Amino acid sequence: MKIRNRDFKPGTNRKIEQYRKEYVAFFGREDVRTIGADRIASYHESMFGKTGNKTQYNKMGMLHSFFNSLYKREAINTMPRFPKVKFKKNEPVWINEDKQKQLLDVMPEQHRAIFIFLFGTGCRHGEVRALHWDDVDLKKGIITIRHNFSNGIITTPKTGEERKIPMTSAIKELLIKQPRTLHSPFVFNLNGKPYYESSLGKIWRPACEEVGIEKVRPYDGTKHSFASQLVNRGKSLEIIGEILGHSDPRTTKKYAHVNMDAMLDAMES
Repeated sequence: MKIRNRDFKPGTNRKIEQYRKEYVAFFGREDVRTIGADRIASYHESMFGKTGNKTQYNKMGMLHSFFNSLYKREAINTMPRFPKVKFKKNEPVWINEDKQKQLLDVMPEQHRAIFIFLFGTGCRHGEVRALHWDDVDLKKGIITIRHNFSNGIITTPKTGEERKIPMTSAIKELLIKQPRTLHSPFVFNLNGKPYYESSLGKIWRPACEEVGIEKVRPYDGTKHSFASQLVNRGKSLEIIGEILGHSDPRTTKKYAHVNMDAMLDAMES
């Protein structure tokens, strides 16, 4: 079984690469055209007692992506059936607007803009880091998400399709004031170069430490918090999913539990 890098986006490629040796060790030189549901199930069973359900889910998911790419290219005639792997997903960690404001207050001023944008749009970090001025229509008040940074390379958004989101008045004001760098197309940049994902972490962690916020990753404090705050305001999961660019409605449902806070607030007020 041979896995070809060009079949996948860089992000997926990186994940498949983690499991390549294991796939090859199990399937060896088997012809992918002969690998059916029984062999897939046998591979899954080989992990029992060795790895947790979350790891099993990841490994089976990447293998599914590989076979799906073969099927789309008509390299195999049928898509083998994959067993369902379930695991208990952790509830999203999030912070409220007050905590976000505290973080902004202690961040270096030059980096506040990108975090205000992340807080106010819920976009993926790679999408914001790759945002071009050509994607911003101040006249119509629309932002088009066309690009995404994946493993250091600009690709299409995670879903493979561009999407449009409206600007709030706060985001529009932010973009109007955002200085443009003559030789850089990026809306948010460091001396003309786009932010690295690690750059955001280096800004985020000291700010969290200063205001006493523990165990909240940058993604939790931005994208997850954006969605959770909207749920608490009673906004529909369908609309939230549209804003966030979720291709599968089930992805957005993980935020549904957050409404417990809103219900408790309503009951106690």
